[in-house]
Amino acid sequence: MPTWNRAPFVAEAVASVLGQSYGALELVVVDDGSTDDTSDVLGAIRDQRLRVIATPHRGIGAALNAAFAVASGDVVARLDSDDLWLPTMVADQLAALVARVDVDVVHARSQVIDASGRRRDELWGRPLRVPDDPLLSLLYVDPICTITAVYRRRLLDHVGPWPEHVQVGEDADLNLRVALAGGRFLFRDAVVALNRRHPGNQSGDPTRFHAGRRAVLDAFYAHPHLPARALAMRRLAYSNLDAEHGLHLRGARRWREASAAFATAIAGAPNPLRAAARIAWLMMKS
Repeated sequence: MPTWNRAPFVAEAVASVLGQSYGALELVVVDDGSTDDTSDVLGAIRDQRLRVIATPHRGIGAALNAAFAVASGDVVARLDSDDLWLPTMVADQLAALVARVDVDVVHARSQVIDASGRRRDELWGRPLRVPDDPLLSLLYVDPICTITAVYRRRLLDHVGPWPEHVQVGEDADLNLRVALAGGRFLFRDAVVALNRRHPGNQSGDPTRFHAGRRAVLDAFYAHPHLPARALAMRRLAYSNLDAEHGLHLRGARRWREASAAFATAIAGAPNPLRAAARIAWLMMKS
C-alpha cells in the first residue's frame, strides 16, 4: 500500500486489509514522504501483520517497489490508501488463483464510492477483450482494476519493478509487461473492492492522466523486441487512448478539449469511420 498525504482515508484502507476473512497475510505500507498526519495515523495502528516504511517523497512507483522489496508472500496484491477491500477479497481472489495453475493474475470489479464512502452506480474493471491474448487486449484498452488484482510473485520478479518515471499509469505499465512475458489473466465477475473518487485522486486530472498513460504506451513501443501483432496494434492503441482522453475531458465538461481529443483519435485510427462509430457508442453509454 503506497500512501502520500492520505490521513483522512488511510486508517480505513488499512482496516479493510487487516480485517480480511483470510488472515494469513502481511501488509506493507510505504509512507512516501507525507506532510500531513498520515504518519501519526499509521503509528496508532497495532497489528503484527502491519509493517510501515517511511521514505522521502519519490512517487508511487518508488513506493510500490519499496513495499515489494520487503514483502515475503508468494502472491502479491496492491491497495491504494484511499480505497477499500471488501472482507472476502483476498480469500476469493486467492482461491481462484490456486484453482488455476495456468493463471498468473486474477482480477475482478470494484464499485465506485465518494469521499464519504457512499456507493455509486458505477463499476470499474471488466474482462479482457480477447481472453486468449492478454497483450492485444491491454493494448486495445486496459480493463484491469488494479486494486482487485492478485499476482503470482514469481512473475513480478521476472518482469521487473514498477516504473518510477510515471506518476499515473504505473499499473498499466506493469500489466503490459506481464502480458508481454506471457502472463495469463483470469477475470472474476464479482465486486471485491471499493474505489474512492475524491478531489485528491492522483488520476483526477484528465490531462495528467492522459500524459501518464501515453508515457506508458511510448515506453512499451520503445521495446526493441515486440511481437508483430503488437506492432500492428500501434495506431489503434494510440487512437483508443486519445478517445479515452476525450471521454474523460467530456466528463469534466471540458467540451472543446474533448472534441479535439476525439478528432485526434479519429485521424490517427487505422479505420477512422470505425473509430468515430466507437466514440459515438461510448458517448451514448456514458
